[in-house]
Amino acid sequence: MEQTKATGEALGTQEREELLRGYASGTISWRELRQRGFADYVEVLAGLGEIGLRPPMAPMEGQSERPGKGSRPIEATAAGSGKIVSGPFHLIVTDTSPLITLASADALDALLRPSIPVSIPDAVYIEATRIRTAAGTSCIVEWMNDHLDRVRIVPTEVGVDQQRRIEEGRTIRALGEQAALEVLECFLSGNPDAEALLLFENTDIARRRAIVDDRVSLISTGDFLRELEAAHLIQSADYILEQAAKGGRNVQRQRQVTSDGDTRSRFRRQLQRTDDQ
Repeated sequence: MEQTKATGEALGTQEREELLRGYASGTISWRELRQRGFADYVEVLAGLGEIGLRPPMAPMEGQSERPGKGSRPIEATAAGSGKIVSGPFHLIVTDTSPLITLASADALDALLRPSIPVSIPDAVYIEATRIRTAAGTSCIVEWMNDHLDRVRIVPTEVGVDQQRRIEEGRTIRALGEQAALEVLECFLSGNPDAEALLLFENTDIARRRAIVDDRVSLISTGDFLRELEAAHLIQSADYILEQAAKGGRNVQRQRQVTSDGDTRSRFRRQLQRTDDQ
């Protein structure tokens, strides 16, 4: 909130609100907001909430742009092409843990390696970044700022409730997972021929597996990395997990295979299609 006030003072309240309204309506881009003084996307989300608006809703299908020159490669990985491949999977990050684990290893770019669309529910992103001194926060904010052309933060009704709870000092526990389910429902209803790949570490999502349909697969961060390694999209899953552990993350469970064999096989076939194209 302090950053939001600082931007308001630097730009002027009226100018700042006009920029935010332009962004919400789709007439101003995120790049233009950064050029005009907005420091990061958390600040934009907070500012939109203050005036009762939400981010522009991008369609959860189709191709995204290639990464810009500022994109950072993953340490100890082979470079990916950056091309988005049409395929059955759309990656949805269902809780904060995968983001924090990858950020702790400076390996968030792993999310881009499969070259499939990536969505992060707004409530998940806010939960992962609202405490600026927490481990991995600055890395997540910087990475998201650099990749908003490739990674979509999806606005949700749960996210609106989350913002209200934060302002009132109430708990926001489990709202990220609820927002992920809202995003998933929207995605499945709007894309009848597509499939969702849910990236998770929190067991709450795994327990809800029975309520989702056959077009939904769940994969843990560890299994996601191991499949990338098998497809030669990163050099070593163990290296990334070890770096995360050095950063303070408990990755013991991620060292184990926890996703079902069918999910891993389907994801492997998707990665093969990516390689063929």
